[in-house]
Amino acid sequence: MVQPPGPPTRKTLMVQERQGRFPAEIWDRSLQELDSSSLGSVRLVNTFFRDVATRLFFRWIVLRFRPGWRVVRFMSEMLKQSRYRFHVRELELCILTELDLTHRVGCMLRGGLKAMPNLTKLTLTLSRPDRWDTHSHMVPKFLSSVHLRRLEELSYQGDLCCGIEEFASRHASTLKKLELDADAPPGYISTSAGPPFAQLYEATAPSASIGFLAQSGMPLLKKFELLYFDDMQTTLNALVVLASNKSDLEELRLSVVGLGEAIFVVVAQHFPRLRSLIISCNTEFGAFHAIDQWSDVLAASGVLRNCAKLTELVSLDWSNGYYGRWDRGWELLLKISHGNPNLDYITLPDSGMWQRVHKAFWVPSYLDPNEPKRLGYRWLVDSILRQSYSCLPSLLAVIKAKLDECGNNLESEVHEPGSVIESLKQGPLLSSAVYDLLQLGRDLKLY
Repeated sequence: MVQPPGPPTRKTLMVQERQGRFPAEIWDRSLQELDSSSLGSVRLVNTFFRDVATRLFFRWIVLRFRPGWRVVRFMSEMLKQSRYRFHVRELELCILTELDLTHRVGCMLRGGLKAMPNLTKLTLTLSRPDRWDTHSHMVPKFLSSVHLRRLEELSYQGDLCCGIEEFASRHASTLKKLELDADAPPGYISTSAGPPFAQLYEATAPSASIGFLAQSGMPLLKKFELLYFDDMQTTLNALVVLASNKSDLEELRLSVVGLGEAIFVVVAQHFPRLRSLIISCNTEFGAFHAIDQWSDVLAASGVLRNCAKLTELVSLDWSNGYYGRWDRGWELLLKISHGNPNLDYITLPDSGMWQRVHKAFWVPSYLDPNEPKRLGYRWLVDSILRQSYSCLPSLLAVIKAKLDECGNNLESEVHEPGSVIESLKQGPLLSSAVYDLLQLGRDLKLY
């Protein structure tokens, strides 16, 4: 009995490839992970595309590999020859390439993209050596002739100078989400403008692409994220350019080095319709990062006064320095929320993991079921007391003063305030006692 031939060896595949011949079978692992160092052990499976497409599961492809440009060539030819390429809706490509292979990889990848006209989501990651002096010569604009008529989401990570902005402009009429996590040479600013992004709702871009996006126009944009830890002046300039063309943003996220009053001032002046403000800051290079400075900065900037619709205020701090006196943390949040009933949750820098007041920790008011939900402080007090017990005496003093003012008569059905205070005086603090304290504070209208 004749044994069926085994899978071709690595050498056989390379010879066939140089001769322009490709095996009829489809590589099973090509849809998940393909490593050029293990080509010889890749199992060949016949009619893979046909089986998957028949079951209507074939809607996305993920290709992550380290070329060999031969792998990219195989992928390109595979897609061209497959009649099921029209079923592909999502494509993710992560290519880690060497400098001398970039042109060849780009040209073949261009052919692969042209073979999938019905793509709606494209995620493209190109990693290249950090040599800005040669980027204009070695990084081809291989996307210049590719047009995907139904593309709605584009996520790109790599070099900003490889034609990605022109590629995005070509799909401006259909894109709804755009993410440009792109590096640029020092001092590089894109000033080109294309057709307006008529349907773009959410965008992520570095400072270098602000001019391109703002001048092109984004009439429906509501969410924007400014990437990278740029210096303060670069961030301010980018915000001004963005605001000059798009002042009705509802969600804004910034990544900056240092966090000063100027950022809040620009936001307060130019983005009055904000509902969410999230700031990722690195304060290791000299800027305030003490929690007891937030109150003064927020009050002086006018961000809470001018942004009346703000429901989310978050600051994520990358540094590991001193964060100020935690006994003022609860006072600060009380002050921030006072007069700003729209605030649903807020996060301040924490010395541990980033923590955030979540909806699960909201304390609904049971005095009036129709009253809008206000900021809950269960997380806040619990977090503060884990850090330091120094805030407890002042907090109890405020509660006692309020109790004396009310004559110790509470109309609402809450736990006895005396038992709550006594339980708080005893340690360790229990979460139930903290929750009772929060309920008590709400009923006393402390917040």
